[in-house]
Amino acid sequence: MTANTPYTYGNMEFDFENRLFKRTGSHDSISTRFSRIPRQVMAHSLFTHLCRKKTLFVPEEVNIMLQKTFSLYDLIFLGVGSTLGVGIYILSGQVAKDVAGPAIVLSFLLAAIISILAGLCFAELGACSPSSGSIYSYCYVTLGELVAFCMGWNLLTEYIIGTASVVKTLSVYIDSYLNHTIETNLRELYEIDVPYISQYFDVLAFALCVGFSVDLRNWNIPPSEVPAKAGKGGFLPYGWEGVLRGAGICFYGFVGFDAIATTGLTAALLDVDHLISLNAIGTLLSYTVVAICVIILRYSCHCNEEVTAETEPLLCHDGRDIISVHIGQAGAQIGISCWELYCLEHGIDPCGYMVPMMHDDCAPIDNNYNTFFHETETGKNVPRTIFIDLEPSVIDDIRTGPFRGLFYGDQLIHGKQDAANNYARGYYTVGKEKITQVVEQIRKQTENCCLLSGFLIYHSFGGGTGSGFTSLVMEALASEYPKKSKLQFIIYPSPRLSAAIVEPYNSILSSHSTIEYADCAFIVDNEAIYDICASNLEIDRPSYIHLNRILSQVISAITASLRFDGIINVDLTEFQTNLVPYPRIHFPLITYSPFVPAHQMDRGELSISTITNACFSPNNQLVKCDPNNGKYMACCLLYRGCIPPKDVSDAIYSIRKKGIMKFVNWCPTGFKVGINYQPPMCPTGSGLANVRAAVCMLANTTAIREAWSRLNKKFDMMYKKRAFVHWYTGEGMDQGEFSEAREDISALEKDYEEAGKDSPDSPAPSTSRTTSSRSPKTTTRGKDTERPKKRRSR
Repeated sequence: MTANTPYTYGNMEFDFENRLFKRTGSHDSISTRFSRIPRQVMAHSLFTHLCRKKTLFVPEEVNIMLQKTFSLYDLIFLGVGSTLGVGIYILSGQVAKDVAGPAIVLSFLLAAIISILAGLCFAELGACSPSSGSIYSYCYVTLGELVAFCMGWNLLTEYIIGTASVVKTLSVYIDSYLNHTIETNLRELYEIDVPYISQYFDVLAFALCVGFSVDLRNWNIPPSEVPAKAGKGGFLPYGWEGVLRGAGICFYGFVGFDAIATTGLTAALLDVDHLISLNAIGTLLSYTVVAICVIILRYSCHCNEEVTAETEPLLCHDGRDIISVHIGQAGAQIGISCWELYCLEHGIDPCGYMVPMMHDDCAPIDNNYNTFFHETETGKNVPRTIFIDLEPSVIDDIRTGPFRGLFYGDQLIHGKQDAANNYARGYYTVGKEKITQVVEQIRKQTENCCLLSGFLIYHSFGGGTGSGFTSLVMEALASEYPKKSKLQFIIYPSPRLSAAIVEPYNSILSSHSTIEYADCAFIVDNEAIYDICASNLEIDRPSYIHLNRILSQVISAITASLRFDGIINVDLTEFQTNLVPYPRIHFPLITYSPFVPAHQMDRGELSISTITNACFSPNNQLVKCDPNNGKYMACCLLYRGCIPPKDVSDAIYSIRKKGIMKFVNWCPTGFKVGINYQPPMCPTGSGLANVRAAVCMLANTTAIREAWSRLNKKFDMMYKKRAFVHWYTGEGMDQGEFSEAREDISALEKDYEEAGKDSPDSPAPSTSRTTSSRSPKTTTRGKDTERPKKRRSR
């Protein structure tokens, strides 16, 4: 029945064209309006209109205003974009990692077979049409307007979502190469707080440049090398179930082939059908090449750097968790070297997943590394840390570096401008804009902890961020977590090397601001590490990479008892208990041995006595001072490796017998010894050779006052002429803080001087060993003096 055929209902005849009913029979014709049509007629009329079909014919000559300009090259690119787009870089990695493994090739093969069957159905519809077209036109010709209406909107939705996905994926990749500056600026310009859509206006749509990482062992990974929760290894790590699940996901990568036929209508060539065939072949070849290049990376190493802490649930453990805070350029660069070494020692790959390791016979496997890492339900180990810098360059290097997959995106915090080596900018102006965000991120990290033990803060004294902003962070930590331990690793200004002329100002001001908040502070200077590189490691031109690798080796030795089973210093509070006789004197001297060059790996193993004696040599110290000019108040020897306790006892007995150490007589003294059976490890390129045993000495000696004395003299030389003071007062700092800070550090120097006196009538500063408590009074020069109150013009 066509639209013009009269419809008879009883003695009523409906005229579709005029929308009138006419009564038939002997009576006169009476017209009735459409509004009084019976329901059966209404339904039949609506169904007839919805199911009407389009008559399609191809005229011989048609004047078309729009020109057909697409070439085969254009259609192939459109086909790649519409079929799967650049999302193949994400889809292939996710399916390979979580669902199918290397058998993703079978998943795509099954998806292609299913697509062929779907294509046969599509071809059946297309055979009913005299020309090429989309699914909309095919359905309109064969099935009617209603089906075509539904399919048309589905097709439109597919194009919108597909195009948005392609552009978004391009944007993410390009912005990651641009250090996320575009995302940061657009978020600050106007952030969109609407669920399920982008949180900022994304304006990127450019070509994608991709590098490839090749691992030819991916096709035959033995089960012993498979990370946790990454299947069973081999070609089918997740079995055929994973292959079928992957095929179900990959199938949706082929549904866009309809776009190839649609865009083929706009081709400039006359043989459209032949061009569409070439387009499909070119699209598939392009996709095959790219897909293979993506999956040549080991499937378990695919990771997503933009994961945030809220997206993965965490697993709890029984340890005491420690959060590391890396501040400024020095703190961030040291931090990435430390986490590289931690991952190497614990068998964690750059994406955070465990890999099997060969363990030493006397080094049992333990899971105490969870004090520094937290494990998610997917098996990923994420460092308990945050990186902070007021300018973006160093943080951006981490975002794009080899360990970018190890951290969550919100653990890397940076601002737009640096502190310009100015303590006041880091404390009063630029730093104030970021402190709220940093405190919030620290709070998130503490919420991920089962039992928080304390904080490790890495920074330098000389920079504006490392000095001023660290003071802000330390104040916030003392306010929010007053009972938690806080240990510092500080880069101290070198005696002869200087990166900024105002380093003495920054160092004195920062020391004064943080001295009452830190429980223990380990200071090192770059000049001492430079000398170690030149004399011990035979490195002619050491770079900051060499310095940071050496420093990370020392920090690893100090924290080994926290990350592995140990006897001494297994908790942050023990560092203070074993090394700090009273609160203000909390700056131990660090010495490490042995420093063996990498090219001397074949040299015979050093004896325990040899490496122990080397710890008392100034050539192995990390601060320039003469230990013979001071006395020891405490000493901890931290050994690593398969070391017999008897050899340690013999080495210490030899040291005592030589009398090379002088101890104070006003408090109990001696050697605290700890042995960790995990041998030290060195990353490639560190300049250090792997050794079977090493020792790190932490000694609280009065000789460290030489470092403070040098710093005070440099400060006095500059402040006497009020040099560069206007840089600080111009940022809102009170000039009186210079004098106040100088007096405080001068008092610290006097504290060490008094602590080294052994005369019976010289009162001891304090004989009680403290933990994390704070006293409002400090014993100085034999008297109880009130600590001067700080004047802050905030």
